[in-house]
Amino acid sequence: MITFKEVQEKDLEILASLYSIIYLNIEENETWTYETTLSYMQYFYHHQPDLFICAYDDDIPIGAVMSTLKPYYDGMHLSNLDVFISEDYRDQNIAKKLLEMHLELANAKYDALHIDTIINKNISDDSINWCKDIGLETNPNLVVLNSNLDNCLKKLREEL
Repeated sequence: MITFKEVQEKDLEILASLYSIIYLNIEENETWTYETTLSYMQYFYHHQPDLFICAYDDDIPIGAVMSTLKPYYDGMHLSNLDVFISEDYRDQNIAKKLLEMHLELANAKYDALHIDTIINKNISDDSINWCKDIGLETNPNLVVLNSNLDNCLKKLREEL
């Protein structure tokens, strides 16, 4: 039986393994190891544990949704939203249920009004289409900027 509840700290290691395995099977420019994924899971657990919701099959973690909150000029934003589910449980609407619970909780508890998240453009078309189907869209007013910190420092020092 599939159940949903706030993630337990003891389950972070299992979720980290699951997440890193999922990304091993996706051809994109992100290489998640168990160690980096565990650190990622711990970040969400320590920053916003009540919004880290896990799906369980007989107490075994099979997926989760998590985000952090950010106050912004137009209200509270959910940031860094991430949802993942074991490949063995796809096409059962578990990710949809996780996300729905997450958004309802964030709205009711924190008056969250917006979602800000970044999706790798090389992710599968199915995943991109699913995101569009649930209402996520590209914002033409925003650009994602990213760089290696050392590169920025080098450039700053050159300009000074």
